[in-house]
Amino acid sequence: MTETLPRLLALQACDRHIQQVIRKLDTLQQSLVILKEEHQGKVQEVQAWQEKIRASEKVRDHLTPQIEDVKDQLREKRCALHRRRAGQQDEMLQEEMTLLEASKAALEEELGAVTAQIVRDLEALSQAEDLAAAHHTHVLSMTSVVLDQCTPVNAELHTAQAERMALTTGISTFLLQEYERICSRRGGVAVVALANETCQGCHMHLPPQMCLELQRHPRLTFCPHCQRMLFVPIATNPPEVESHATANSSYRHPPRQPRQQARTKARTARGAGKVVVPPNPVHV
Repeated sequence: MTETLPRLLALQACDRHIQQVIRKLDTLQQSLVILKEEHQGKVQEVQAWQEKIRASEKVRDHLTPQIEDVKDQLREKRCALHRRRAGQQDEMLQEEMTLLEASKAALEEELGAVTAQIVRDLEALSQAEDLAAAHHTHVLSMTSVVLDQCTPVNAELHTAQAERMALTTGISTFLLQEYERICSRRGGVAVVALANETCQGCHMHLPPQMCLELQRHPRLTFCPHCQRMLFVPIATNPPEVESHATANSSYRHPPRQPRQQARTKARTARGAGKVVVPPNPVHV
């Protein structure tokens, strides 16, 4: 554990760093995609105006010969009417001319509306083309900026991947496979600490006997709830038990006086007129 745990923790930190770098790179690349999509939208807007103008021009080109045809018919009707003898009335011819006049007026009105619409669409097309050109310049500028930002990020990613490769070489195949399996299922967090009898990955309480065993004999194990790799930080290990001699020192009898000290006290007492019985010799 003393060698594998630091490598696993370093590998986990490296993997999280790699994920952050990948997200940053994805964000930059996504910004390029958005710019290109916006430019494509501008181009499609220009194409839509062009298609609308072409459709209007087709209508205009179709109306123009119709109006000319009606005008020709009117001229023929007028000529036919003038060839009639004076005073002779032709009601049918007059009705036909009236209908032709109405048709010509309607066609000319429609042609005028189509022509006006083409003029407005041409103005809109010109504006759309200007916007598309300006946006295209902006896209080119931003693309250059984003690509410049991607260069150091790609270098950072390659460095982190090389570091990861170096870290994995010191981890057994089984642990590495388990680590990667747990990472894929647990959001990139496979190795967590045990604190206050609680797994710091799923925050579930563990059996006290299991926690005590891990504190006495630190090792890697698996959380019974989330299946993450679980370890006890060294700082939380219980202090070493005092030696048997130190622990039992409080139960010893108080030390006896040395033999020479007892004899000295006895002589002092006799000199003072007291009788002192020396203590029994101590057998060691």
